[in-house]
Amino acid sequence: MKKVIPSTRTIKGAKKEGDWDGTDIPIFYVHTSHEFNQVVGYVKFINGSNGTVLYRGQNKLYNNLKPSGARQEGKAVSDGLIRNIIGNDFALMEYLKLDDKEIYGWERYREITIESVLQHYGAKTYCMDFVDNHWCALWFGLYELNSDGKYVKRSDSTNFLYIFLYLADTNGSSIRGLYIGEDVYTVDLRKAIPSYFLRPASQHGWIVRKRERDLNCDYKDNVLCVIKIKVEDADKWLGSGDLLSQNNFLPDYKIDDGYRVLLSRQKRSGVYESKHDQILPIKTI
Repeated sequence: MKKVIPSTRTIKGAKKEGDWDGTDIPIFYVHTSHEFNQVVGYVKFINGSNGTVLYRGQNKLYNNLKPSGARQEGKAVSDGLIRNIIGNDFALMEYLKLDDKEIYGWERYREITIESVLQHYGAKTYCMDFVDNHWCALWFGLYELNSDGKYVKRSDSTNFLYIFLYLADTNGSSIRGLYIGEDVYTVDLRKAIPSYFLRPASQHGWIVRKRERDLNCDYKDNVLCVIKIKVEDADKWLGSGDLLSQNNFLPDYKIDDGYRVLLSRQKRSGVYESKHDQILPIKTI
């Protein structure tokens, strides 16, 4: 897969500070929203024929881009659980529209879609979350998950957040939101599942998953650059509109019908419906 890593040292005032963890992937420090927009636009432009540039916001700059399920052996949702959902929870398959004639019988599509949905609702999987809106990515760098399971705005205003620009392999064959790449599957969740799963629609959510589910999966190889932003700058740029709030990005299960349906299948979730088997282990999502 072809990719173009930005080689310039300055983009409208944004300065290259170095490379990420010994790679040739540059880190640009941006000071204004205009610099931020132009770095994003430039990287998209030079990769305009190569795929889709997606974004991921993080609180810290780690030396890898490994999904939660690959950080510790035995923590990822199992193949068996995913196959159990496909083979036995016919109501959920219908709710996800995975019984449509267009994809019925294509087991890999169904497996990847279910794993992607579970990932987006907090399960540990071999998938990695991305978004296609850089302001959404900015929000996930500005907010962090606390011990109560809620996202709170960071108070370390003079520290930094990081936006990863990732080239998704979307130039190959595709069907209903699933793009088949050389080494990965890429899923636009707004095309793959109905919008009553509100969280992916709110977040402009995508998922990338390596063809093989194993502990070695690291999505670092397709990162194009990293953007470094001071927390106080990101806070100022985003402001306090309702579209950039936890209530919008992570709506409660009473609003997000898809979330409620998943919780009704999770043991001890507090959202119990006797007509459904509780197929998901405790605290999966």
